[in-house]
Amino acid sequence: MNEWRRGGPVSRRQLFAAGGLSAMGVALAGCTGSGDDSGGDAPAPGAGAGTLKEMGPPETTSITFAIGNPNYASQAPFFIGMENGYYEERGFTDVEVRNLEETIQAVLSRGATFGIADTDEAALAVKDGAAIRAIGCGRDRETVLMALAPGIKNPSDLAGKKAIMFTPGTRNFNVRAEILRAWGLRDPAEQLEIVELSGASDAWVQALLSGQVAATTAFQRHIAQLRREGATVLPARIVNVPQEVMIARQDFIEQNPNTVANMWMAHLQSMGVYFDFSKMNDVLDLMRENDFEITDDFVEGHASQVEEWSPNGGFRMAEMAAFLQEMKSEDLIPADFKYQDFMDLTGLHQAQQALGIGPWPPNEDVGVMTKYELLG
Repeated sequence: MNEWRRGGPVSRRQLFAAGGLSAMGVALAGCTGSGDDSGGDAPAPGAGAGTLKEMGPPETTSITFAIGNPNYASQAPFFIGMENGYYEERGFTDVEVRNLEETIQAVLSRGATFGIADTDEAALAVKDGAAIRAIGCGRDRETVLMALAPGIKNPSDLAGKKAIMFTPGTRNFNVRAEILRAWGLRDPAEQLEIVELSGASDAWVQALLSGQVAATTAFQRHIAQLRREGATVLPARIVNVPQEVMIARQDFIEQNPNTVANMWMAHLQSMGVYFDFSKMNDVLDLMRENDFEITDDFVEGHASQVEEWSPNGGFRMAEMAAFLQEMKSEDLIPADFKYQDFMDLTGLHQAQQALGIGPWPPNEDVGVMTKYELLG
C-alpha cells in the first residue's frame, strides 16, 4: 500500500496557477453543452439549482482518498490539488491519497473519506444495502483494448487458452468479449479459460508477453510496448460510459455536506489544470517527484488518458441510463433502478454552481431515452 500526503519537494503553484479556472471554463462548457456565461444561474431541469445552499467551511479538515489504480494518470488530479493548494484554499489542512485495491470497503470501514470505484460495483453495493453513495463521476469514457500474445494469429490459435478479461457476466467482460467476437472468436466465455492475476494491467501485459496467458485486456499506454514485442492489439472499442464514480459513506455526506462540496471545488479546479495540455510537462514532473514511474509510453498516451476523465464531475444522463440498462439486462439490478437510487449529487452541484458552470446532471434522470424506454 502506498500513501501520500500534502506536500512535495517542489511547489508548482505559480506554474499551475494560470491553468486552473481558465482551462476549466473551456472544458466544462464542452461537457455540459453550454458555453453561456449565465449557465450557473439558471436551474437545470430537476437539479434544484435554485435551491442549493450556500457553501460553508468544511466540517472536517482532514480527508483521505482511496484509489485502486496505482498509475500516475489515475492519481494526478489529486496531487495537482494538493501541490497547487486547492484543498488548502478550501479549508483542508490534511489531505491523503491511499492506494488501496478495495476502495468501497475502505470507505465503508472509514479507512478513507472518499474513494474512486467502478460505477457498476458502486451501484451493486448500494443495491445490496451498502451505506455509500456515489457523489459524482471520475472517468466518464473508456478505451477498451484486447491484446493477443505473439504467435496468436487467428481464433483457432486462441481457443482453449488462458485470457485475462475480467469476470464473465460483468460489463467489463462483455465489452471485451465483443472485441474478440468481432475478430472471429465465436464464444469467448466458453472457448477461453478466464483467469485472474493480481498486480493490475502492467502485470497482465507482462503475463501475456511471457507466455502465461494468450490474451489480455490492456490500456492505451501499453500499445507501443505490445507492438514492439510482437503482440497483436485488436481494434479498440471507444465506450462513452461513466465508468468510475467518487463515493462516500451516506452518513458522512449527510453530516458533512460542506466537506463534500469543498472537496469538489478543489477537485474541479485540479481538473482545470489536468485538462490544460500546456501544463502536461509540469504535471508529469510533479508525479515523478512523488515517486511515480512514468515511462515514455505513458508520456505518449498522456492526452488520451486525460480525456477519459469527466472534467466537471458530471455525466450524460443517456450514457448513465444505458450503462445501468446493460446491468439490468444481466439481472444485476432491478428493472426500475435509476442513478438517483445510488447517487447524491448535492455537493457536486454546489461546487459546479460556485464555479459558474451550472449544476449537471440533474438529480433525477429526466431524459427522454429513459422516459420512452429506448435504451435497448
